[in-house]
Amino acid sequence: GCVWDRELKHNHMRIFIATLFVLPLLAFFFNVPLAYAFTYGSNVLIGTPTCNNEGGSACVNGNDGNTGTRWFTGNVAPGIWQLDLGSGNEVTPQKISFWADEDNETASYTFAGSNDNITYTTLVSDIVPHIVSGGVQQRDTAFVNTTAYRYFQVTVVDNYRGDNYVGFYEIEAYECSDCTGGGSGGDVSSSTPSSVTYGDMLLMYQCGIFIFLALG
Repeated sequence: GCVWDRELKHNHMRIFIATLFVLPLLAFFFNVPLAYAFTYGSNVLIGTPTCNNEGGSACVNGNDGNTGTRWFTGNVAPGIWQLDLGSGNEVTPQKISFWADEDNETASYTFAGSNDNITYTTLVSDIVPHIVSGGVQQRDTAFVNTTAYRYFQVTVVDNYRGDNYVGFYEIEAYECSDCTGGGSGGDVSSSTPSSVTYGDMLLMYQCGIFIFLALG
């Protein structure tokens, strides 16, 4: 009985390891992604911004590359922060990074793009969790976008403090070189990269061998 149980266990492990080895090969030949490893470029929100109110601090603090500075309004909500990249400099962002902190000057905000500075298309509509402590925190959101825009706008709708001092520490946006769609709501799992991640294939195979040897 013991010999039979041991042999049965070994057979199951052989099938398990074979599956781990065969599935990545099938994924490669049929171009089915096993893991997502997107490549984002550098920040594209470069330039001198404008905003509807500098009563609190300068507009440029929103994209100066320093997460220790912030832009916020002088008790005016919503706060509108805009950036014009200039003609011929349009970009197609598919991810943003947004920084806020426990001062809670951001409860909800939108990130939008435009090509005429009149009609804006909302790319991200986000609610920032109430930050109790921990200093400045980064919030990344990936999204579907295939349109290049010249103008970008961040609208900070409200805050958690009960007044109208709204703003943020930093905003960055990135283009994706190997995405075919991007994700939604911070989740890139619905996207398809241009190639399979071979490191993950190898890792799966090594894990299978380790389990087989451990249960030997």
